[in-house]
Amino acid sequence: MHPARVEKIRGLKDLVVAAIEGGTSTVEEMHASIARRPFRALERAPVTRLPATTVRVIHDGIAGGVYEALRGLIRLAGGAADLAIAPLSAGRPAGEEPPSAAWDHTVSALNGVVGDRLERDRNGLRMPMEFRHRGRALVPDAAALRRAYPGATGSLAVFVHGLAGNDRVWKFYSQEHYGNRRTTYGSLLERDLGYTPVHW
Repeated sequence: MHPARVEKIRGLKDLVVAAIEGGTSTVEEMHASIARRPFRALERAPVTRLPATTVRVIHDGIAGGVYEALRGLIRLAGGAADLAIAPLSAGRPAGEEPPSAAWDHTVSALNGVVGDRLERDRNGLRMPMEFRHRGRALVPDAAALRRAYPGATGSLAVFVHGLAGNDRVWKFYSQEHYGNRRTTYGSLLERDLGYTPVHW
């Protein structure tokens, strides 16, 4: 399997593990907040103070241990998934096929919402700033650009998508508006005004 695809699978695994672990911590905080109220009320009264404090200490110890054990199991499952993913990198890498539009849009939405975290964690799902051509990254050097755009004119129109988008957003509703899913603002500019569309 292509290394870039393996990195995406690993990135998805890391994101799922982080989400489950974070969710466990959120539930633990909510549990502690709910339990704190009755214990505080009982600890105010002299008659129930000692038994309530004893029960609270036991409760907090058991609950904390259970949640820590859950987080440990989640990390263990993440480690097991890493072991399962490792063999995918072995052997000769096949050429990477462009991802599906649904996958691209999902990853773009994730980057729009938690992109800073993905970048911080060097997650395989992070989206770099790059030129794109036909669903693939395009290195911005003269030779690569000549290969990608053999009929390029001297006028360029650079299309930069917004937050949570990608280079495919320019094709949204092409079929409905123009009767052809390949027609875009870029292709119309190219046809009518001679601009070469370049997507970022």
